[in-house]
Amino acid sequence: MSGRLLTWIRRLVTVVMLVAIAWVLIAKVDEGIAVAANLGTRFAASALVGLVGLVCAAASWSVLVGSSIRDGISTFGTTLPLRHLPLGGVGQMAGMSGLSVVSGTSGPRVAQATPLFLVATVAGASAVAAPVIWTEEAPSLLRGLVASVALGSVLLLVVGEKLANQLKGRLSLLGDWSSLRLLAAMGWSALSTVAAGGAFALLFPFAGLVETVIGFASAWVVGFLFVVAPAGLGIREAAMLALWPEIDAATIVAASVAHRFSTFSAEIALFILGSWYTRQWQVESEIRGRLDGE
Repeated sequence: MSGRLLTWIRRLVTVVMLVAIAWVLIAKVDEGIAVAANLGTRFAASALVGLVGLVCAAASWSVLVGSSIRDGISTFGTTLPLRHLPLGGVGQMAGMSGLSVVSGTSGPRVAQATPLFLVATVAGASAVAAPVIWTEEAPSLLRGLVASVALGSVLLLVVGEKLANQLKGRLSLLGDWSSLRLLAAMGWSALSTVAAGGAFALLFPFAGLVETVIGFASAWVVGFLFVVAPAGLGIREAAMLALWPEIDAATIVAASVAHRFSTFSAEIALFILGSWYTRQWQVESEIRGRLDGE
């Protein structure tokens, strides 16, 4: 499938999902307004918790490229706007890779870390979502998807380093592959997912905190796997509706829309911080240049 065709498919899916979400909210506008009216300060708290989750995601990248958390925030934070474009995940990864090289990280390490970051992200989320596998009320398809991702993550940790060593002669980028480094990145990604689920729980106080975090993580994993839906748009909401059929659709959709806005607010905050750190790179680089010139 060509990149252009995939882009148009994602655009079509985006339009369809936006129409579906709008239809749910309009069809049951009273319930949606009731949820929105009761958000209050929970929205700000959700954005703050979401910001913590984004910092954890930046830490996951830092572990894989071997950089400081400050550099991780710079590379991850300043590229966050790219994720909202068509094929945004690919664009953000390209931006993160480029900025990491600029900050002084070796190119081979960055090339190695790029696919592993995606793996660590979904693996960490699947670890948080894993309890849904044993929840009989959850849809079988959702449980199967989460189980597949979780199993794949475990297998990668068990055999990944051994496989990398076998391929070392052919693929030099895998020479310093480490299961411990990947495990640490998965841990940070799991914390990021817990924070994102906690942020959603602040906007969706209709289930227990643990249940909501697990349900959100499960829906996130499903949305991540459906690459044709940007940021799991519509897919994530559908998974939540399947998990909580007893709760009104407008309530879940309204909370999900509010959560997406709170996440966007957190992204703006991290973007500002990351941009400031990136500016510090330039200043430090200029100082080093002057010292070298002397």
